[in-house]
Amino acid sequence: MKEQNDYLSSIGFIATYIGMESDENGILEGNSQFIFSSPESILSISNLKDMLTTHAYKTLELLVVDEAVIYWNDPSAL
Repeated sequence: MKEQNDYLSSIGFIATYIGMESDENGILEGNSQFIFSSPESILSISNLKDMLTTHAYKTLELLVVDEAVIYWNDPSAL
């Protein structure tokens, strides 16, 4: 997700991601056009519904929830 965020930022979009190194203040203030997240991270935001219905989020273009499979055919990775 960081790579997608960095690429969009490099071509002039305001992007961020919800994760270990994310800009939580920017996310909560609605400063981004694009937000990337994993299902686990998105569910960890207790006030997500309230946050996404604020005026600041009227400019949000896309919320991407990405589930990555680290090792295919490895039952322990599920």
